[in-house]
Amino acid sequence: MKYSYIFIALLILFSACQQANNQASEEKPSNTQVVKSVDKTSLTQEIAKVENDLYNTQSFSFNAQKAKKVVEAYNQYTTAFPKDAKTPEYLFKSAEIYRSLKQYRKAVETYQNIHSNYPNFEKTPHSLFLMGFSYENDLKNLDEAKKAYQNFLNKYPKHELAKDVNFSLQNLGRAPEEIIKQFEQSKKG
Repeated sequence: MKYSYIFIALLILFSACQQANNQASEEKPSNTQVVKSVDKTSLTQEIAKVENDLYNTQSFSFNAQKAKKVVEAYNQYTTAFPKDAKTPEYLFKSAEIYRSLKQYRKAVETYQNIHSNYPNFEKTPHSLFLMGFSYENDLKNLDEAKKAYQNFLNKYPKHELAKDVNFSLQNLGRAPEEIIKQFEQSKKG
């Protein structure tokens, strides 16, 4: 008999908790219901402010916290306005900051985003080159570096970076000392 009273009390308590949870979830709007309008002008002003904080410092040291704020502001803008003319430039700047923060995967993903979604952006070839460079030098993934470099040469054979890409491909995986030694030998001969 004693256990049945405890069981009934627990059942009532459980039922009350369920009702409270149901009421709370009905009162809260779901994430899909909350639509916050984004003001382009305000975002642009915020970007200018955080960029100024990052780049106009008296000490010439890199501030990771300020850099992260800049990337967050860029991400807000590029997410809200993916078709805007400023978006690929903000993405490119984000990728450079990711590299400075040693977040190489994010940098590569951002370069890939530029390459895939903004083919007419003036720095798209640079993005592809830097993607290969990051794979080679930062992530030590020579297979992916080779693919990016080959892709670059296929798409931009006459670009000003094509010679650099060819050089990178020819020397993929070689130590800088080895490349210098070969260069010095070729100068002598």
